[in-house]
Amino acid sequence: AVCTYASWVYNRHVQSGRRDLIDKCRFLFSRWIVGRHYVGVMLVVKQLVIAMSPILVSSFKLARVCQVFLLLAVLLSWVTFVSATGPWKITYVNCVDCATTLLLVVLAFAASALVGLGQGGDAQLQV
Repeated sequence: AVCTYASWVYNRHVQSGRRDLIDKCRFLFSRWIVGRHYVGVMLVVKQLVIAMSPILVSSFKLARVCQVFLLLAVLLSWVTFVSATGPWKITYVNCVDCATTLLLVVLAFAASALVGLGQGGDAQLQV
């Protein structure tokens, strides 16, 4: 909530010259190019969804399959956003972010091939 509020009032604080909030929330704003102050909140939300994915889809019958698809959807949407906007201050960091996220997508997709459905629709590891 604090990250969202800080991003929401960022422009007002910059225009008025007040540096207190900007200095306190430097971890949100210092990595991004000018005009992309909202990306810090998007990064926090992305990490939250990835961490909460086992809980978010636990009520579904095919929970592990849904978890993999949720993970792939979040990661692919992040790669699309980063490649389209280039929000990092250092240009090559955009490429590194996209490459590492795509490698994680390939790893998750390959690992999903090891998950099979057992009796009753339960997901089991196939070796």
